[in-house]
Amino acid sequence: MVGTPPKITGGEPPTQRFITVKATEPPILDDSESFDLYLKRLKMWKITGGVEKERQGGLVVQTLSNRSKFKVGLADKLLELHSVEDLVGEEGIDLVQAFLEKELGKKKIDKLLETWKEFEYIQRRPGEEITTFISRFEMQYARMKAAWAFKPGYKI
Repeated sequence: MVGTPPKITGGEPPTQRFITVKATEPPILDDSESFDLYLKRLKMWKITGGVEKERQGGLVVQTLSNRSKFKVGLADKLLELHSVEDLVGEEGIDLVQAFLEKELGKKKIDKLLETWKEFEYIQRRPGEEITTFISRFEMQYARMKAAWAFKPGYKI
C-alpha cells in the first residue's frame, strides 16, 4: 500500500531519541531575595539553560541593572572594567560571576551573623496572611540552619 508507514513487527525499537532543549533567559538579580540565592540560580542556568558558554556572559550582563536593590551602578561598573569582547567570549560568564561575587559577596562570618539576625528578629508583618508568614519563617529557618551547619574542624 502506498502512503502507509511500515509495521514494526518485533525487534528493537529505534534507539535514537531527540530532545528539544529551548534556551532560557538567565535569572534576574533583583528577582532573588538574596545574592546567594541568585548565585544558585545562575549556576543552575549555566548548566541547564541551553545557551552556549560564549553567549552566557553577555546575556547575564544585559539582565543587570544600575538601580539594583543590592548595589547602585552595578551594570556600568562591570562594563567599565571589562570589554565587550571579554564578556561575550569563552570566559565571559566566569568574569561576570567573579565580578558579582566580589561586589556583592560577603565573608562567611558576615553571612552567618546576618542570617542569625534575620532569623532572630523575624515577625509577622501588619496585614500579612498567617500562611505567608509561616512560609517566610520556614524559609528563614532553613537558611539559618544551612548557614550554621558546621562540619567538624570548621574554622571561621
